[in-house]
Amino acid sequence: MKNILFFALTITLGLLACKKPDAAAETGLAGKWELRTENQGYSGKVVNFPIGNGRTVIFSGNTYKIMAHDTVKKEGTFTVVQTVSQVYKTTGTCIIYDNETNKIKTFLEVDGNTLRISPDAYDGGYLSYQRINGLVVD
Repeated sequence: MKNILFFALTITLGLLACKKPDAAAETGLAGKWELRTENQGYSGKVVNFPIGNGRTVIFSGNTYKIMAHDTVKKEGTFTVVQTVSQVYKTTGTCIIYDNETNKIKTFLEVDGNTLRISPDAYDGGYLSYQRINGLVVD
């Protein structure tokens, strides 16, 4: 009987220890974000989008959805890690979509209700989003 209780306790503790942290909440990403600005990098072109344009990304737990109006364009899982930019040699928060670690690093910055996503490249540009629901930060 003691062996069964010990085994059950070990399995329960193991499952709890393996639970993935809520990356969206820990990084301030939780919620729905609407695209406001696209800086196209090398070309120098900057595109501003109006409120209500329907181009959104939703982060919840360790999942994301990229939406165009009410259509899911892409969805999956993500993780965040602190890493050093190969280009700028500074430490930042890197987002890894769908466990694809062999792609160009993508860095993110959350400042209140603004999210900026940019590749680790001199001429890579960036996307800037505004939080439209979820945890609102002042």
